[in-house]
Amino acid sequence: MRIFGLTGGIGCGKSLVAGLIAEAGVPVVDADLIAREIVEPGTECHDEIIARFGESVVAADGRIDRKRLGGIVFADPARRAELESITIPKIRAGIEVALARLEAAGNQAAVVEAALLHENRRASRFESVICVSCDPEIQLRRIVARDGITVPEARQRIGAQMDSREKAGLSDHVIDNSGSRDDTIRQVSNLLERLNINPPK
Repeated sequence: MRIFGLTGGIGCGKSLVAGLIAEAGVPVVDADLIAREIVEPGTECHDEIIARFGESVVAADGRIDRKRLGGIVFADPARRAELESITIPKIRAGIEVALARLEAAGNQAAVVEAALLHENRRASRFESVICVSCDPEIQLRRIVARDGITVPEARQRIGAQMDSREKAGLSDHVIDNSGSRDDTIRQVSNLLERLNINPPK
């Protein structure tokens, strides 16, 4: 099975592009969804995060409060590395399980959507890597609107990741999501055609 990576900076529209790829019939494995599943109450990661970061990161329903935890780890690179040491091995394992299931089901290609693909040096796992980028000011506005945080908080989160231009430079293909949705749809359609990963009709 051919496996492609999909990455991009926070707020650049990676999830939009992943959705368009999935709508085209190419299965997408969402690393962030796996990251949510592995920290559900009762899991090993859930218990270890509470042990390391304290009860203050637990929401009223017993789940990890991602916004509160994010406030801690995005403000302190050492704490972020500590969190990633807990979660990343299990996220990788979850991705491999999902890919194995897709291959067993007869899929010829799949895309793994992962924000930290380059940061975690995982590009070599894929046939090629697609990066979603956008204008920095548009990126900032999207994060503020989506997450309900302040501009300084949004800048902090952008700064915690690899620079979007560097990320694009390390990738094999770039989708510019600065324009209209229709423009992004055209770029995704053209890319799938060039890569020859459109499923048979």
